[in-house]
Amino acid sequence: MAPAGPGAAAPGHGLEPLGVADLTMLASDCGPAPMHIAAILLVDGADDGTTRVPDTLVDRARGVPRLVQVLVGPQRRPSWTIDDAADPGRHVTSRELPGGGERAVLDDAADLVCTPLDRARPLWSARWLTGWDDTPARRGALVVVLHHVLADGLGGLGVLAALADPEPADDAAAPRPLEAPRAARSALAWLHGLLELLGGGPPHLAARTSLNRATGPTRRLHVARVTLAAFREGAHRHGGSINDAMVAAVVGALADLLAARGEHPRRLVVSVPVTARRTDDRRAGNDNGVLPVAVPVALDRAAQVRHVAAATARRKDRPRGRSALPLSAAFRRLAALGWFRWFVEHQRLVHTFETNVRGPAHRLRIAGHEVSALLPVAVNPGNVGASFAVLSYAGELAVTVVTDPDVVPDDEALVALLSAELQAFVADQTPPP
Repeated sequence: MAPAGPGAAAPGHGLEPLGVADLTMLASDCGPAPMHIAAILLVDGADDGTTRVPDTLVDRARGVPRLVQVLVGPQRRPSWTIDDAADPGRHVTSRELPGGGERAVLDDAADLVCTPLDRARPLWSARWLTGWDDTPARRGALVVVLHHVLADGLGGLGVLAALADPEPADDAAAPRPLEAPRAARSALAWLHGLLELLGGGPPHLAARTSLNRATGPTRRLHVARVTLAAFREGAHRHGGSINDAMVAAVVGALADLLAARGEHPRRLVVSVPVTARRTDDRRAGNDNGVLPVAVPVALDRAAQVRHVAAATARRKDRPRGRSALPLSAAFRRLAALGWFRWFVEHQRLVHTFETNVRGPAHRLRIAGHEVSALLPVAVNPGNVGASFAVLSYAGELAVTVVTDPDVVPDDEALVALLSAELQAFVADQTPPP
């Protein structure tokens, strides 16, 4: 059977409309860097010349609906349908790196995640990297890239769960990415969405900074790590949750970097995703709204955490993730008029994006090999030169710092400042007031 063209479903297959937040992700993909998310899996003992990791990935991808579907129909409101010509083997490549350690993996992953995907085919790619680890662990690295229209962070974890080895004791309960979530569209949902966007008060223009100018087609990746349990305890001592403390850590690092550049904004605005999903909801699609959190730079660390905790607590009694409704309407209208790229390259609503997803508490396995580290990546359009993707995995909290190399040439300084902020939460034993 011939593959479906860009305007019609393949014969015999139904259409699955995109959700509201999915349409937002599609409309947002208009800049020089594509709207992609990725996961980097460091796989122990897999660089021995006999591993079946790439073959296993190809075999299992055939059973993941989103990895064999394509978008068809009108450009502004397309739908998913099965692509009878889908061949997961065409999406997976392998590369031998000449050493270089984890730095080489991050550089190669940055190149892959910034490579546009062919919209006539399923919107994902993967690369198996060997030769980079000369330690006794002989690790390989698997980089899996999804267009953001396929999934948000929790949905992406569902895709990874379907690609990984099943859990022996709970195979039947392993999460699988099935139907996408659907957001409510009532007038009340719209009202809650507007309140979520406003962040509990009237909007204010974010201060101009040198970190906020139009970004280009490339990104650079760095990773900061901290022990999950120790950071959680530190966050609680400071009066907040892990994510409250992470927002404060991001603000502290950015404020110090800007101070080194001679810039001293009074507050920094961090955009954090909010969702109506449970943490075990790993369906495909997107179900996120956004919440802008303005944090005064002059506050000390504990006061910043309490400020963030108070700001987010005010929203906990309202339905979450509803800002996807007004955002989607506004973004799609701007895109239809050809103004969206100008808008995101000149916006003064937020300074940075921070995502925080709770990953598996235990180590995954793929093709029989243990995944010793799982690193998140998210690429954003517009004028945000540095963003932060956070994922907990098997007792570790990993923060991938994603930067535009032209906007943030001092990226190594930024990750060092963030690492210091994370460790400060662990080291500070002062009880909260």
